[in-house]
Amino acid sequence: MTDQGPICDFCSSLSPRWDYGCADFIYGFVLSSSGVKEYINRGGWLACEECATRIDHQDWEQLFVRALPVTQNRSAATPIYIALNLVRDAQAGFRTHRTGTKVSFG
Repeated sequence: MTDQGPICDFCSSLSPRWDYGCADFIYGFVLSSSGVKEYINRGGWLACEECATRIDHQDWEQLFVRALPVTQNRSAATPIYIALNLVRDAQAGFRTHRTGTKVSFG
């Protein structure tokens, strides 16, 4: 697999423009046959221009909607309803643990 470089952490756009500082946080646990998987956010989030606009306007529902195509195309290892809940919980954690204003990226 080729390294595609930085991506928007919300919609996976290949053109992140902004960096939002964020503290580390746990946003989910999933129990599977191989044990418990812990989902942890580590550090800041990158955002493309469109996602940054949604963040700046606190349009959380549309920010979630922008993640849907990526979530639907994910690995089949995680059922879609769990993946969607993880995305919603991660974005809620971002809102709670954000550490300031956006800064230009790149």
